[in-house]
Amino acid sequence: MMTAWVRAVFLLVEGSAFILLFFMLLNARRKKRQYKQKLSEVNEWLSSAPDGWFCFSSEGEICSRRLAVLLGLFEAEPKFCDVLNRLSSSSASLLRKSVERLRQSGKEFRLVIRDKNDAFRLNVIGVRAESLEGELFGDILWFQNETDVAAPLEMLEKRLKGLEGRDAVFCEALDGLPFPLWFRNQDLTLAYCNTAYVRQVGGQNRQEVLKHHVELSYDSPVGMSPKILAISAKSSGETKIDRGHILLDGHTQAVDITEVPLYRDKPGEERYTIGFMQSVQGEETFRQRLDSYLKAQYQVLGSLASGIAIFDVNGYLQFFNKAFAGIWRLDEDWLSRHPSLAGVLDKLREKRLLPEEAHFLQYKHHELQLFQTVTQPTENILHLPDGKILKRLMSPYPLGGMVMTFEDVTDRISLERSFNEQIEIQKSIINHLPEAMIVFNAAGRLRLYNTAYAVLFEPNSDFMASEPLILDVLESQRNLLAQSDDVWMLLKQKILAVMESREGELTIQLPDKSLLTLQAAGLPDGGMLLRYERSN
Repeated sequence: MMTAWVRAVFLLVEGSAFILLFFMLLNARRKKRQYKQKLSEVNEWLSSAPDGWFCFSSEGEICSRRLAVLLGLFEAEPKFCDVLNRLSSSSASLLRKSVERLRQSGKEFRLVIRDKNDAFRLNVIGVRAESLEGELFGDILWFQNETDVAAPLEMLEKRLKGLEGRDAVFCEALDGLPFPLWFRNQDLTLAYCNTAYVRQVGGQNRQEVLKHHVELSYDSPVGMSPKILAISAKSSGETKIDRGHILLDGHTQAVDITEVPLYRDKPGEERYTIGFMQSVQGEETFRQRLDSYLKAQYQVLGSLASGIAIFDVNGYLQFFNKAFAGIWRLDEDWLSRHPSLAGVLDKLREKRLLPEEAHFLQYKHHELQLFQTVTQPTENILHLPDGKILKRLMSPYPLGGMVMTFEDVTDRISLERSFNEQIEIQKSIINHLPEAMIVFNAAGRLRLYNTAYAVLFEPNSDFMASEPLILDVLESQRNLLAQSDDVWMLLKQKILAVMESREGELTIQLPDKSLLTLQAAGLPDGGMLLRYERSN
């Protein structure tokens, strides 16, 4: 009885297990149908995407039509190995390794691959697809064709690398400059500075200086600073320069701080600026020496008796001495205000000190034009209404402008006029004397001769006008005094002996048997007078 009971229980348990197994198989088939339906829906959705794809699922490997067309996969059901065969060796190896990691560990990836013929470039994205419940659909590879944009991108990348290289060279060149240089942003904060700038402001490095906006400090006579200078340059659109002093290489040196605005031709836009500092100590030293030289020169010129005035290139008086003010009777305080030459001429006209001119404006214009026309020292005589006579010498000034010197030559010209009158009187008296007379100056050159001498010796007028020496004049007398060379050599020695005595007398028998008496007399100025008297 127990055996029947046990057998009945065993049959009951066996039937329940069978029923449980049946229902489990039925549920699995239902889930598989649902999975296939979901996978079909996913495939339809993927097929509508604009990019090609490749899927690894439990159903196998699936290649989209777009990817097959793109890679030229003509197989009925392309496999992943077919995809790899269409790629270059390096791209295939890289993609294979990435897919293996994706399938083993779910590690997603992104990479760029190329085909064997390098005809196109693909951007591949590997992802794992799961449902919201965590159900795995498969691993999907997205293939994005970037061939159309690849060339421009590569070109941009090359240009970017080129620009980066140029930027590095540019920065290195600026760092090689021996003077500080800097750029400013639109808000005038420092955007860049070179190594010399960092060194000058005592910074540790460029980054620190730019981070804390460390400005250059220098001693400006007007209280200027580089940033204020940059504000002025930015607002005006013009380069601004300020000169000051700074401690440079352990010594105080004169420097020029310059700020240059960029975008000068676009006044409506915010301007950046570029600034730099340059040492002008050499120029400053030269200027100091020049000022010292000019001061010494002015002191010397101020002590001269001749009136001196120096005008700059614009015609304004830069220097005058007391003699100039005295000659023209002008107020020194007024002259110290650096009037123009035009103003000086107007003042002299008011005082009736200029030479009489019918057209004063034309005369004034001519005087002002001298700054352009006079390139060499030029001298002229001015006859003033008060009878004074001035000699004016105009010369270009080496530093630009003109130097005018005025000398009162009234007395000298009067003496010369009186002397010339005396000479004319003497010439008139000598020309009326019957004896032939000739006068030499202290240098032994012909000074004058009378009419009787010209009749006696018949000299060449051009020769006599050239103021010949005594020996040349004696040679011109040979035709009258001697016929042979031997006689002439002896006679010339006797004539020279009489002239050396400065008061001797010599009688000469001429070839025609007439006699010629020669008398020599020394003159007070060191000259010599020769008197010739002919007798039968």
